[in-house]
Amino acid sequence: DLVSLTEPDGSQTVMTYDDNGRLLTRTYGGATLQFAYDTADRLITLTNENDAQMRFTYDVMDRLVEEVGFDGRVQRYRYNAVGELIESDDAGLITQWQHDI
Repeated sequence: DLVSLTEPDGSQTVMTYDDNGRLLTRTYGGATLQFAYDTADRLITLTNENDAQMRFTYDVMDRLVEEVGFDGRVQRYRYNAVGELIESDDAGLITQWQHDI
């Protein structure tokens, strides 16, 4: 696993992982993001240096159905019967997708 990355300007990103190889923390410029996972290894929360959280919710088919941003804004996703994304709702702004058969 990649544990650090140094850019040409000298800035460095440092990552830590758990025993399953999942990213636990990423630190850049003194700011650390913490990653948390559910028992199905899906990302469920990101916590920033201010203890604000971004949360992710999934359906029984492991599809992302909701994101709650650091600012509390909610984005929801809908899928058709074959699992294709058909709609996102970003705080009331609806985007729809149509797929060829």
